[in-house]
Amino acid sequence: MNKKIWIYDIEIFPNFFSVIFIDRDSEETKEFIIYNKTNDLTALNKFIKTECYFLVGYNSSKYDNIIINFLIKKEQAYYNESTWDITAKLYELSQEIIDSQNGGKSIYWNSKLKPYLWTSYYLTIDLMSLMAFDKNKVSLKQAGIAMRWHKIQDLPKPFNEPVKDDEMKLIMDYNMNDVLMTKQLLMTVISELSIRKNVGEMYGVNLWSSSRSSVADKLMSKFWSDETRTEYKDFKELRTTYDSIKLSELISDKVKFKSKKLNDLLDTINNKILMPGNKFKQSVIIGESKYDMLLGGLHSNNPPMVVEEDSETELHDADFSSYYPYLMITLGAFPKHLSKVFLDLFKRLVEQRLEAKRKGNKVVANALKIVINSTYGKLNFEHGWLYDSKAAYKVTLNGQLFLFMLIEKLEKVGLKVYYANTDGFMTKVPKNRVEEYKKICKEFEDYVKIPLEFEKYSKCTIRDVNNFTMITSSGSIKEKGAFVRDMSVVSTFLRPNYTCSYDMPVIAKALYSYFHKNIPIENTIKANTDIYDFCKAQKIGGQYTAEYHTLNEAKTDLVINKCQKSNRYYVSTTQSKLYKKRKDTGKLADLCAGYNVELFNDYIDKKDYKINYSYYITVAQKIIDVMEPKQLKLF
Repeated sequence: MNKKIWIYDIEIFPNFFSVIFIDRDSEETKEFIIYNKTNDLTALNKFIKTECYFLVGYNSSKYDNIIINFLIKKEQAYYNESTWDITAKLYELSQEIIDSQNGGKSIYWNSKLKPYLWTSYYLTIDLMSLMAFDKNKVSLKQAGIAMRWHKIQDLPKPFNEPVKDDEMKLIMDYNMNDVLMTKQLLMTVISELSIRKNVGEMYGVNLWSSSRSSVADKLMSKFWSDETRTEYKDFKELRTTYDSIKLSELISDKVKFKSKKLNDLLDTINNKILMPGNKFKQSVIIGESKYDMLLGGLHSNNPPMVVEEDSETELHDADFSSYYPYLMITLGAFPKHLSKVFLDLFKRLVEQRLEAKRKGNKVVANALKIVINSTYGKLNFEHGWLYDSKAAYKVTLNGQLFLFMLIEKLEKVGLKVYYANTDGFMTKVPKNRVEEYKKICKEFEDYVKIPLEFEKYSKCTIRDVNNFTMITSSGSIKEKGAFVRDMSVVSTFLRPNYTCSYDMPVIAKALYSYFHKNIPIENTIKANTDIYDFCKAQKIGGQYTAEYHTLNEAKTDLVINKCQKSNRYYVSTTQSKLYKKRKDTGKLADLCAGYNVELFNDYIDKKDYKINYSYYITVAQKIIDVMEPKQLKLF
């Protein structure tokens, strides 16, 4: 029998167990139940051992796989047990798994669970770990909302209550919905799996459930292990820590300024001593722009602006390529406990990536890009074996000071820089001075030995460093924050600090059309026929319950319905509201203060959704009002 790839999900109650599997490549479904007089334990174990090549789940490595492995190991012991006894033990195990992870703890330290963490009967993919959604506690429901899944459903009854016969279908429907949602997520992120398959096979490392950060960890650990002929256990606990850090010891001799203002800034930095837990922030005005220095990187801090090219000027963006990796190399920044051998290895990896990229070897180039770009972040990760905060600060401080040097050179000759962020900046350049601008940049590129990449923009709409939309001359678009039109699960994953939040994409679409196509916001909003674009989503905390208040059909009496914790809704003209209610005080808080909403957890096709267009127009207009009175007039 050919083994297959199955997507699956488990449900457990004190007297009930179910698991549903769906074949990745067809609609074939397998259901196994332990409840009342139904005991599919033997059939389930046979299925796992004979038909499963891969099991794909969501949070499965930290829950579902453990349950399956437990049942495989306990099959003989439970052969003559009653279904009640089996489900009672499964419920106890389920609670042990959940309790083991409370407060951010790890299941891997629980000796009761260790026998069931791994198995040789099947391979596994955990999509929650793969997408790093466990990092920000993104639930399957939140991922489903980002995928515009048609049915967003929380567990239909409390997990700690026994199941009744008439509730069984409801639970199985819920179980099936989660499996189908997981299958859709698998199909959505299939390109990420392709990367892990190719890279894992090339380097002999299991990466199936690894996030990009974890891919970097595993590959760098392998590279260091091979380089030093040591095992992971020999270096995994290594760290370099400091009681204090003199910033003067970190600044490169290449940092030199002309202006008194920037030399004063340099003196201030050189006189600082950082203690553990200290924050660092310095602000400076160069030309007509303000910049904030932080330990994590540089950000411009200017009023909202709209800047665009015209008949006399162009917008030029300059970004240092792989800035932090190159800074590590040029500054000699590496974890002190690993010696210069690590820096030599890192240089070689950068060279190998460039060579692979030149030859069109995408597998090697992509793998090494993930490793190289993640390495700097690991310098400041106190739980990792690359931890050395002094090396990390050496990179970020000098990186910002180098940017200031180049900005100073441009401003000195009258080329105005209006925006900067971490590794680059934008300049409005007169067309007759473009060659002068590029010459200054090229000379500085040679000075710091870090390559610059250039892009030309036609228009930039910037509310702040975290909210903007920028259009290149070739038509490609960069968006962030309130201006992001694509809230899909993949787009969310590719953005920093992703949480799968979903918040009215129609607003960002209206802003884009307004600023870049001169289309009135009300035109875009009223012309939009995609109900999902008007939806918001919210998951309430454990201290609350959710209530949906509406009127009966006669419009005479208030009807209050309890609803689930994760809710999708849109603002409507109907007479209904969504509240969260404190369990301890009973106090109600309107989830959309001052407006009525329509729940949209289940997709319903309507000719008229009774959308409150004025609400969406008002939200978009508030953003425009912030932008337009302060459009950039400086250049």
